[in-house]
Amino acid sequence: MKRKSNTTGLKPVHSTWKSCKETKPVRIPVTLIDDVLAYARALDCGDLQPYNRPTELDKVIEILNDALSLKANSGGKIKAKIKEALEVIERL
Repeated sequence: MKRKSNTTGLKPVHSTWKSCKETKPVRIPVTLIDDVLAYARALDCGDLQPYNRPTELDKVIEILNDALSLKANSGGKIKAKIKEALEVIERL
């Protein structure tokens, strides 16, 4: 049988996180605690974006979208665009 905890007289603890009030405990190596917490706080404050896509990837997407706009019978131009996109990807 589960016992009820006596919580009378305890003050509720409010989260200091801005993005969400619900938290979850996580086990991480002791040596990484400060770095992980600093990164999480920066994400929470909006100082960092969760993922920044490299500009090279945007260039590849643009090249391939240009290739899609070419006529179907212009195979040589499409191949050239694909080669250009592959060269950018290989530099990543």
